[in-house]
Amino acid sequence: ANKYWSGLLRDYYRPRAAIYFKHLISSLKKNEPFALEEWRREWISLTNNWQSDRKVFATTATGDALNISRTLYIKYLRNTDALGLDGMDSFGKPASL
Repeated sequence: ANKYWSGLLRDYYRPRAAIYFKHLISSLKKNEPFALEEWRREWISLTNNWQSDRKVFATTATGDALNISRTLYIKYLRNTDALGLDGMDSFGKPASL
């Protein structure tokens, strides 16, 4: 089960998005319809390869979750007035660190 969480973003969703945008950009540059069948073949191949891969993923968390949360809060939510939230959190209480 760890593989599905630990490697999901880096080794599955990011490459899947890259495949999608590769086909999207190509279709836009060529002014052609999106190559859905080609994209699906690559996507299915990626999915099958990822599922059958025997790569070992970390089973413990890394980094400081509290500091990461604070950094994200400061970056995206500190100035809630700009979002029209008037300094309130999602529960209607004053937002603070």
